[in-house]
Amino acid sequence: MSVGIAAAMLLAVYFRAGIYFESNDDRNITEILSGAFGGRPDAHTVYVNYWLSVLLSGLYRITLQIPWYGLMLLLFHMMSYVLILDTVIKLGRSKLKILISIGIVMTLFLQNFYSVAKIQYTSTAIVLAVAGYVYLLCAIYMPGRDSWKFLVFAVFMLLACLLRRDAMLMLQPLGLSAIAGLLLTDKRKNVRDKIRFLLLTLGIVIGCFALGELGTVVGYHNAEWKEYLRYNNARTEMFDYYGKPEYEEVSDILSEYGVSRAEYEAYKGYIILDGNLNTECAEKIAAYAKAKYRFPEIGEVLKTYQQVMLKDGVWDGNRITVASFIVAGILIVIYGQYLYLIPVSLVKVGSFVIWGYLIYKGRMPDRVILPLYFGEAAIYLTVMLVAIVTVEQKSIWKKAGAVFACMILIFMGYQSGRQQYRFLKSQNEGMEQYMQGLVELYDYVDSHPECNYLMDSFSFSYYMGAVLDNRFNGPHNYMVSGTWFSYSPVMKQAMKQYFTDDQNGFYVILYDFGVEALEEILPYLEEKTGTIGVPEEELTVSHGGKYRIYYFDRKLDLQE
Repeated sequence: MSVGIAAAMLLAVYFRAGIYFESNDDRNITEILSGAFGGRPDAHTVYVNYWLSVLLSGLYRITLQIPWYGLMLLLFHMMSYVLILDTVIKLGRSKLKILISIGIVMTLFLQNFYSVAKIQYTSTAIVLAVAGYVYLLCAIYMPGRDSWKFLVFAVFMLLACLLRRDAMLMLQPLGLSAIAGLLLTDKRKNVRDKIRFLLLTLGIVIGCFALGELGTVVGYHNAEWKEYLRYNNARTEMFDYYGKPEYEEVSDILSEYGVSRAEYEAYKGYIILDGNLNTECAEKIAAYAKAKYRFPEIGEVLKTYQQVMLKDGVWDGNRITVASFIVAGILIVIYGQYLYLIPVSLVKVGSFVIWGYLIYKGRMPDRVILPLYFGEAAIYLTVMLVAIVTVEQKSIWKKAGAVFACMILIFMGYQSGRQQYRFLKSQNEGMEQYMQGLVELYDYVDSHPECNYLMDSFSFSYYMGAVLDNRFNGPHNYMVSGTWFSYSPVMKQAMKQYFTDDQNGFYVILYDFGVEALEEILPYLEEKTGTIGVPEEELTVSHGGKYRIYYFDRKLDLQE
């Protein structure tokens, strides 16, 4: 039954709203794995652990016709919801409690609708970790050997860690606090067994983290990859956290390394070809940006936390989480299971730890916010289910209260899911039109193998792609002007092989909306080549968008 329900939920999203990548990070990962960036499938995806990337790149070497990465993300969602459903169904001891449990899972799925329709590796890792903890929380009260329970938990934690280590770690304050709280309430286990259970849980988390770190060491152990990781960490601090300083603010640093204004402005626009802005220069600029950045005070963190949970949520996902907290508390009291208020309270403390950290760091994209809302609500409601199903309750009024509370949550989930559906269906339909335009552009560059094309990264940053789209796998006749994968050994080698010594000139392709792109890439390339980019052609695609193609009558000389 759990497999059927989970499959039906995912298929409904796929056929009604479509399932597309939430960010271009996932499209970049597929292009690395399939060889679109480096010329051949490669496992150095940076953000997805090397162990998992080796498997995926190997599958792409077998065939490019199957969207392995997207299928993996869908499989992980399927596995997660099957485990959650199967666990709560087995936990229920009557038809009514089973129906309540299924209704709660449906509510959580609707709350987290965005994370499926806009699938992404970070949000998927959180969903895996949530499923692991829901299972282990229920397993405390389910019959069977602890070894099997911990094995299932370890598999989901490991997959979450290999997919996105930081996302897996992000959920630990919620999960570990809930485990600790439930163990405190468990009257069947002695103190020694409780400590053993908690330490094994913590040990599995640490073990998964250590195995992931070993993968990083194995995959990125040589000097070139170590330098790239330093470079990318500095870039991440600027682009994702502390901001990119203006040229005037860091002109002294840039002058020290011979970086011109044109090169720095291009770098800020993700134009990363080679140049003088090396690892040491990037680290110094990042250090300046971090020193300048004003971190929030504790009062500001508390105020923002209140807004995140009570006011400025995303598609009412916060209200479902708050309602879950309230409903869990009320039903625990109604059923007379007062000790279960301990894990609920500890989870709320864990919630503040997570959100406080995110608020302090100043980065809370929807792909993190919504699955965290989902995870927190799931753990509150799991504790509640454990509390009410472990006692036989014959009072019709208490049963009615549980049903009424469940109906409220289902209604709130429906409202949130409907909002997300309406928005995402329209957005995904628009993205499909854009992706068709990109296919036509790929056909254009592939039909001119005698030419060399450089695609402006700013112009193409809004192309995400569908989860099962394999049209962009493998190498094509172009190179991208910059991504977070630029400056890596793979990209450096691919660029040198593409822009060869016998090349006479090259073309630059920009999307027509890109006034900013025109101000960034063209001046830099003109400075770098010593020649002016000449408008060569304007290509109009099926959705009405236009691409401008400029020709540079000079070799693109890339440094070693």
